[in-house]
Amino acid sequence: MKNIKSSDNSWDLAGEKYDTISRHISDAIDHCIIRLDARSNDKVLDVATGTGWTARQIAKSGIDVTGVDFAPELLKAANLLSRNEKVNCSFKLGNAESLPFKTSEFDKIISTFGLIFCNNPEKAVDEIARVCKPGGKIALTVWDLDGTVHEMFKVLKKYTTVNIPSFSPFQWGDKNWVKSILNPYFRVNFEEGNTVYYEVSSIAAWEALNLSYGPIIALVQKLDDSQKNMLRQDFINYCDQYKTDLGIALPRGYSVILGTRY
Repeated sequence: MKNIKSSDNSWDLAGEKYDTISRHISDAIDHCIIRLDARSNDKVLDVATGTGWTARQIAKSGIDVTGVDFAPELLKAANLLSRNEKVNCSFKLGNAESLPFKTSEFDKIISTFGLIFCNNPEKAVDEIARVCKPGGKIALTVWDLDGTVHEMFKVLKKYTTVNIPSFSPFQWGDKNWVKSILNPYFRVNFEEGNTVYYEVSSIAAWEALNLSYGPIIALVQKLDDSQKNMLRQDFINYCDQYKTDLGIALPRGYSVILGTRY
C-alpha cells in the first residue's frame, strides 16, 4: 500500500510493525495468492510488498519471488522477517510507476492492497504490463468503492494537514473503471470477498493502528492534543458500530482482480 511520492516517508514509520496490518488481512491475501496460481517454475513479482507478507507466503511453496517497494524501512523489515522465518525472498527498492525490472521478466505479478495507492494508476498499469510476460497473470486485491474501509478513511481525512491526492485508492473498487485501465493489456475477471477485522475493543483498534500503520502515525504526529483526542474519539465511535459481545468485528469488502496478459 506504499507507492506514493518517494519524498513522503510516512509508510516507513511503523517499520516491522506494519506486518501486523497484513496479518489482519491475511485471508484476503491468501485469496489473491490462490487465484494467482503461481507454480514452481514461475518467476513472481510482488508490487508494493511492504514488509513482504505476501511474498513470504508465496515463497514458502519454493517459488521464486521478488518484492518491490519504495519504502526502505519496510524493505529492511521484509528482509529481516524473511530471514527469521527462513524464507527465501529477494527485495528491491523501487516505485510501482517505474519498476526496476526488464520487459517481460515475470510470469506472475501480485499486489495485495498496494498498487491502489499509486498516484498515477495508468503509469503503474503500464509498468506491470511491461514486466509481465505474454500469457502471464496479474492478481490484485482492492477495497470496495463505498465499503467500510472507505468510510474509515473519511474519518481520518477530516484531520489531514497535507494535500490529498486527486486520485482515490478506492477508485479501484469501480469494476468499469478497472476494466478501462486494464483491458488494453489484460483479459480481466473479478471475484468478491470479505475480510473481518477482529479486535478486543474499539480502543484497542485505535492503539493498534497507531503502532502499525505509518500514515496514521504521521498524521497523529502533526496534530495538536485537542485534534488528537477528537480524531481518536471519532475513530472509536466509528468502530463502535461493529461491537459484538466479544469486541468488534468490522467487515471489509474487497475484490480480487485477475488479469491474463495478451
